[in-house]
Amino acid sequence: MPARVELSARFLHRLHRVALEAGIDLGGADRPLPAPTERTDFERFCDLLEEVERRSGLADLGLRMARTSGPDVMDPASAVAAASPTVRAGIEAGLRFEVLWASVAFHRFESVPGGARVAFGWPAELPARRAVAIADQWAAVELVRNTRLLTGRAVIPMEVVFGHEDPAARPGLESFFGRPVRFGGAETRVTLGDDDLDAPVPGHNPVVAEWVEAQARAAASELVQRDRLTERVRAALRRHLGRAPIRAVGLARQLALSTRQLQRELQAEGTSFAALLDQVRRERALEELARGRPIGEVAELAGFAAPRAFHRAFRRWTGTTPSRWLDSIPSHPQ
Repeated sequence: MPARVELSARFLHRLHRVALEAGIDLGGADRPLPAPTERTDFERFCDLLEEVERRSGLADLGLRMARTSGPDVMDPASAVAAASPTVRAGIEAGLRFEVLWASVAFHRFESVPGGARVAFGWPAELPARRAVAIADQWAAVELVRNTRLLTGRAVIPMEVVFGHEDPAARPGLESFFGRPVRFGGAETRVTLGDDDLDAPVPGHNPVVAEWVEAQARAAASELVQRDRLTERVRAALRRHLGRAPIRAVGLARQLALSTRQLQRELQAEGTSFAALLDQVRRERALEELARGRPIGEVAELAGFAAPRAFHRAFRRWTGTTPSRWLDSIPSHPQ
């Protein structure tokens, strides 16, 4: 079985924006949107992308997705690209932080006579889906659109090839690119000329570019640490502890996993849902007691429905009662 592929949740936010413009509500209690800085499951994203196309009847969904970029959904990798002195430098810089777009690398940037091309290639083990074709059109359009916006030039690519067939999308894509496009290639790729790639980006500021790249490095480092499912589950448990009963099935749904996937992947990391819930409850209880909250309130904040259950758990964690534990803290008022 191939490793699970994840995408930046910013892509999911952009899809919701297009869906709402088309009069489609993808929300609901069973489909909570993760924070833009989180990740979403590739299969979940594909399901929703295909749902939007099916319900809207849009033949140019890829084009529309490319027009949803904005400051509120811009990721640090894209910001690095936009802050670069040329488009070529921007593409190279953005790809250094591709981990912020997806958990797998799916871009190649290579020189060709007279220019360079960006090739979009998803891992071969991923199933062929209609959503991948839409995503490829989106990525190709966004590349050229951003090149035009950054340089102020009427950029027309040297070549546009798509690794799928989509006759209905041809008119809109050829109108956008200003040239014929080819379908049915071995992969999706866009080739830009050297003149466009090396044109200076007006307003480039080296100081700002250095600061933006530092932010991207920090975000990439944090994401690599957070990628372990253990940390994602702990973060979700901390967010929801004390608000409502937390069950594995509900948390798995929030993380776009099946309950079985959640259990299997946590086991592979040497832990379990029950063990993580117990850890987070213990941490919350000790933190809130140390802050001086009443014991009954702490029990609720730690997610216990009954004080007796909290006291049993607390004795198991510490070997003593909450009151005696408090008395043992030097700074706690007697």
